[in-house]
Amino acid sequence: MQVLQPNGAPISLPSSTSATIPSATAGAGFHMATLPVAGTYTVVITPSNIATGTISVTLWRDVPDPLTIGTPYSLSIPFRNQVARLTFAGTAGDALALNLSNVTFPGGGTVQVFHPTLSNIGLPVVGTANFTTAGGVITFATLPGTATYTVVITPSASGIGGATVTVFRR
Repeated sequence: MQVLQPNGAPISLPSSTSATIPSATAGAGFHMATLPVAGTYTVVITPSNIATGTISVTLWRDVPDPLTIGTPYSLSIPFRNQVARLTFAGTAGDALALNLSNVTFPGGGTVQVFHPTLSNIGLPVVGTANFTTAGGVITFATLPGTATYTVVITPSASGIGGATVTVFRR
């Protein structure tokens, strides 16, 4: 499978410019690079050997919703390899934590919190925290500046599901 820009040049997929769909019955999900220009893109699917058949293709965006400190947010990730990029307004010196509850991702996942410079702020393990289906509380480092921060939630093993996400003051 390839995705071509309006000028015909391929965009990046997991293996540089193309991705292999592992099985006709299993399906797959791929993250593409940020689209470099506006316009009509083309998805090219080339069957192996002389195979014929049909395929369904769904394009999706990562979940880009805002969070409000102290307010629970119901997260739903319906596609494999989709992630959540949830933003919140933080103030320099804020001491915050994130609570995950009602987790339905089969294998849990990871959480990262980014400052607008795209640098990770401190979490328990060098900027990344793991969570299980039991959920739990993840403590952030004190926020280094007043800015809009991004919480990235990535389900394990391309899982689909959801969780209740709450950023709160500790």
